[in-house]
Amino acid sequence: MIKGIYSVYGKIKNRILEISMKYKEKTIKEILKLAEEHKENPDKFIAEVEKSPAPKGWRGDIFLEVGRILYDHSHNHLAMVSWEHALKYLKNKDIEKISECCENLGLVNYKLRNYNKAIDYYEKSLELFKKQRNKSGESACYINLGCVYYDLDDFKKAVEFYEKALKIALEIGNKTKESKCYLNLGFAYYHLENFNKAVEFYEGALKIILEAGNKTDEFRCYLKLGDSYYYLNHLNKAVEFYEKASKIALEAGNKTDESECYINLGVAYYNLNQFKTAVEFYEKSLKIALEISDKELEARCDLKLGFAYFNSDDFTKASEFYMKAGNIFKETGRMDGIEIVYKRMTDIYEKMKSREKTKRYKRKAEKINLKI
Repeated sequence: MIKGIYSVYGKIKNRILEISMKYKEKTIKEILKLAEEHKENPDKFIAEVEKSPAPKGWRGDIFLEVGRILYDHSHNHLAMVSWEHALKYLKNKDIEKISECCENLGLVNYKLRNYNKAIDYYEKSLELFKKQRNKSGESACYINLGCVYYDLDDFKKAVEFYEKALKIALEIGNKTKESKCYLNLGFAYYHLENFNKAVEFYEGALKIILEAGNKTDEFRCYLKLGDSYYYLNHLNKAVEFYEKASKIALEAGNKTDESECYINLGVAYYNLNQFKTAVEFYEKSLKIALEISDKELEARCDLKLGFAYFNSDDFTKASEFYMKAGNIFKETGRMDGIEIVYKRMTDIYEKMKSREKTKRYKRKAEKINLKI
């Protein structure tokens, strides 16, 4: 197997190993086979690759490419140790490969939720890109650092890095990165509850996205614009964007996204006091949940329908949907969901002035709360 790796590299005089490895399916299959055999023993995997008779000067390139192959096939931990091993061989003159390796290590540690290590590697790659005056790489590092801090719920720090990335993207005229920065800034400001700022950046992203014809990001923009306008209490604007998002989801055949849009439309119409329309959208969402056998989504829809009927004083219907949700939560072991159902049933019987049943469901909710 290792001889196979060596024979591939032996044919490449200029040592550009990316091309040889990428297009040699046999070699990729052999690496993946080795990864499966030693996925629980990374040291053994590294030792096996080290058996290659390739010259020592090539080994940094070999482990860099092996890491790429493993990462592309979701062997994240082995990709990480391969890139770490590559750094032991790559010399200072290989600054481009070292910066790539550090960036890759940041990415894989981010995926593995090793956030502190991800930050360390992204910062190392950032300094190397600065030395190379590689503005595109520098911008990518700022975006990546922003994403790490975003996942750590440090949204202010995330904004700082996204803004640095945006500044560079505008300087070099990189529309793709510019759009990504606008979107990420929108997400961060949304979580900071600065919804006006979020709208501003989502609209900036949307302008570029529409030009590029990227339907996936267009959907995300519409959905998040809907959410932002909802929290700004501009409910008609929220409806407008949720409808645009639902149209894209419907065209793409993405049932989960379509269902999410219908729930959001239901909530918006509910807050516009259009309860009948809200129910119609919740029922559309529920129909999809049943079609795709998504129990969690089904329970959400049942709760929404229960609440809509409760506020329409149709307590029989409300109770019916709450109990359906409760049964799903029992099946899936969602104690927090069961507690919500019992609290909602308490509200129903309190409205109906049924003291005995009100007390019973209140005790049930309290009992669940003690277990959670």
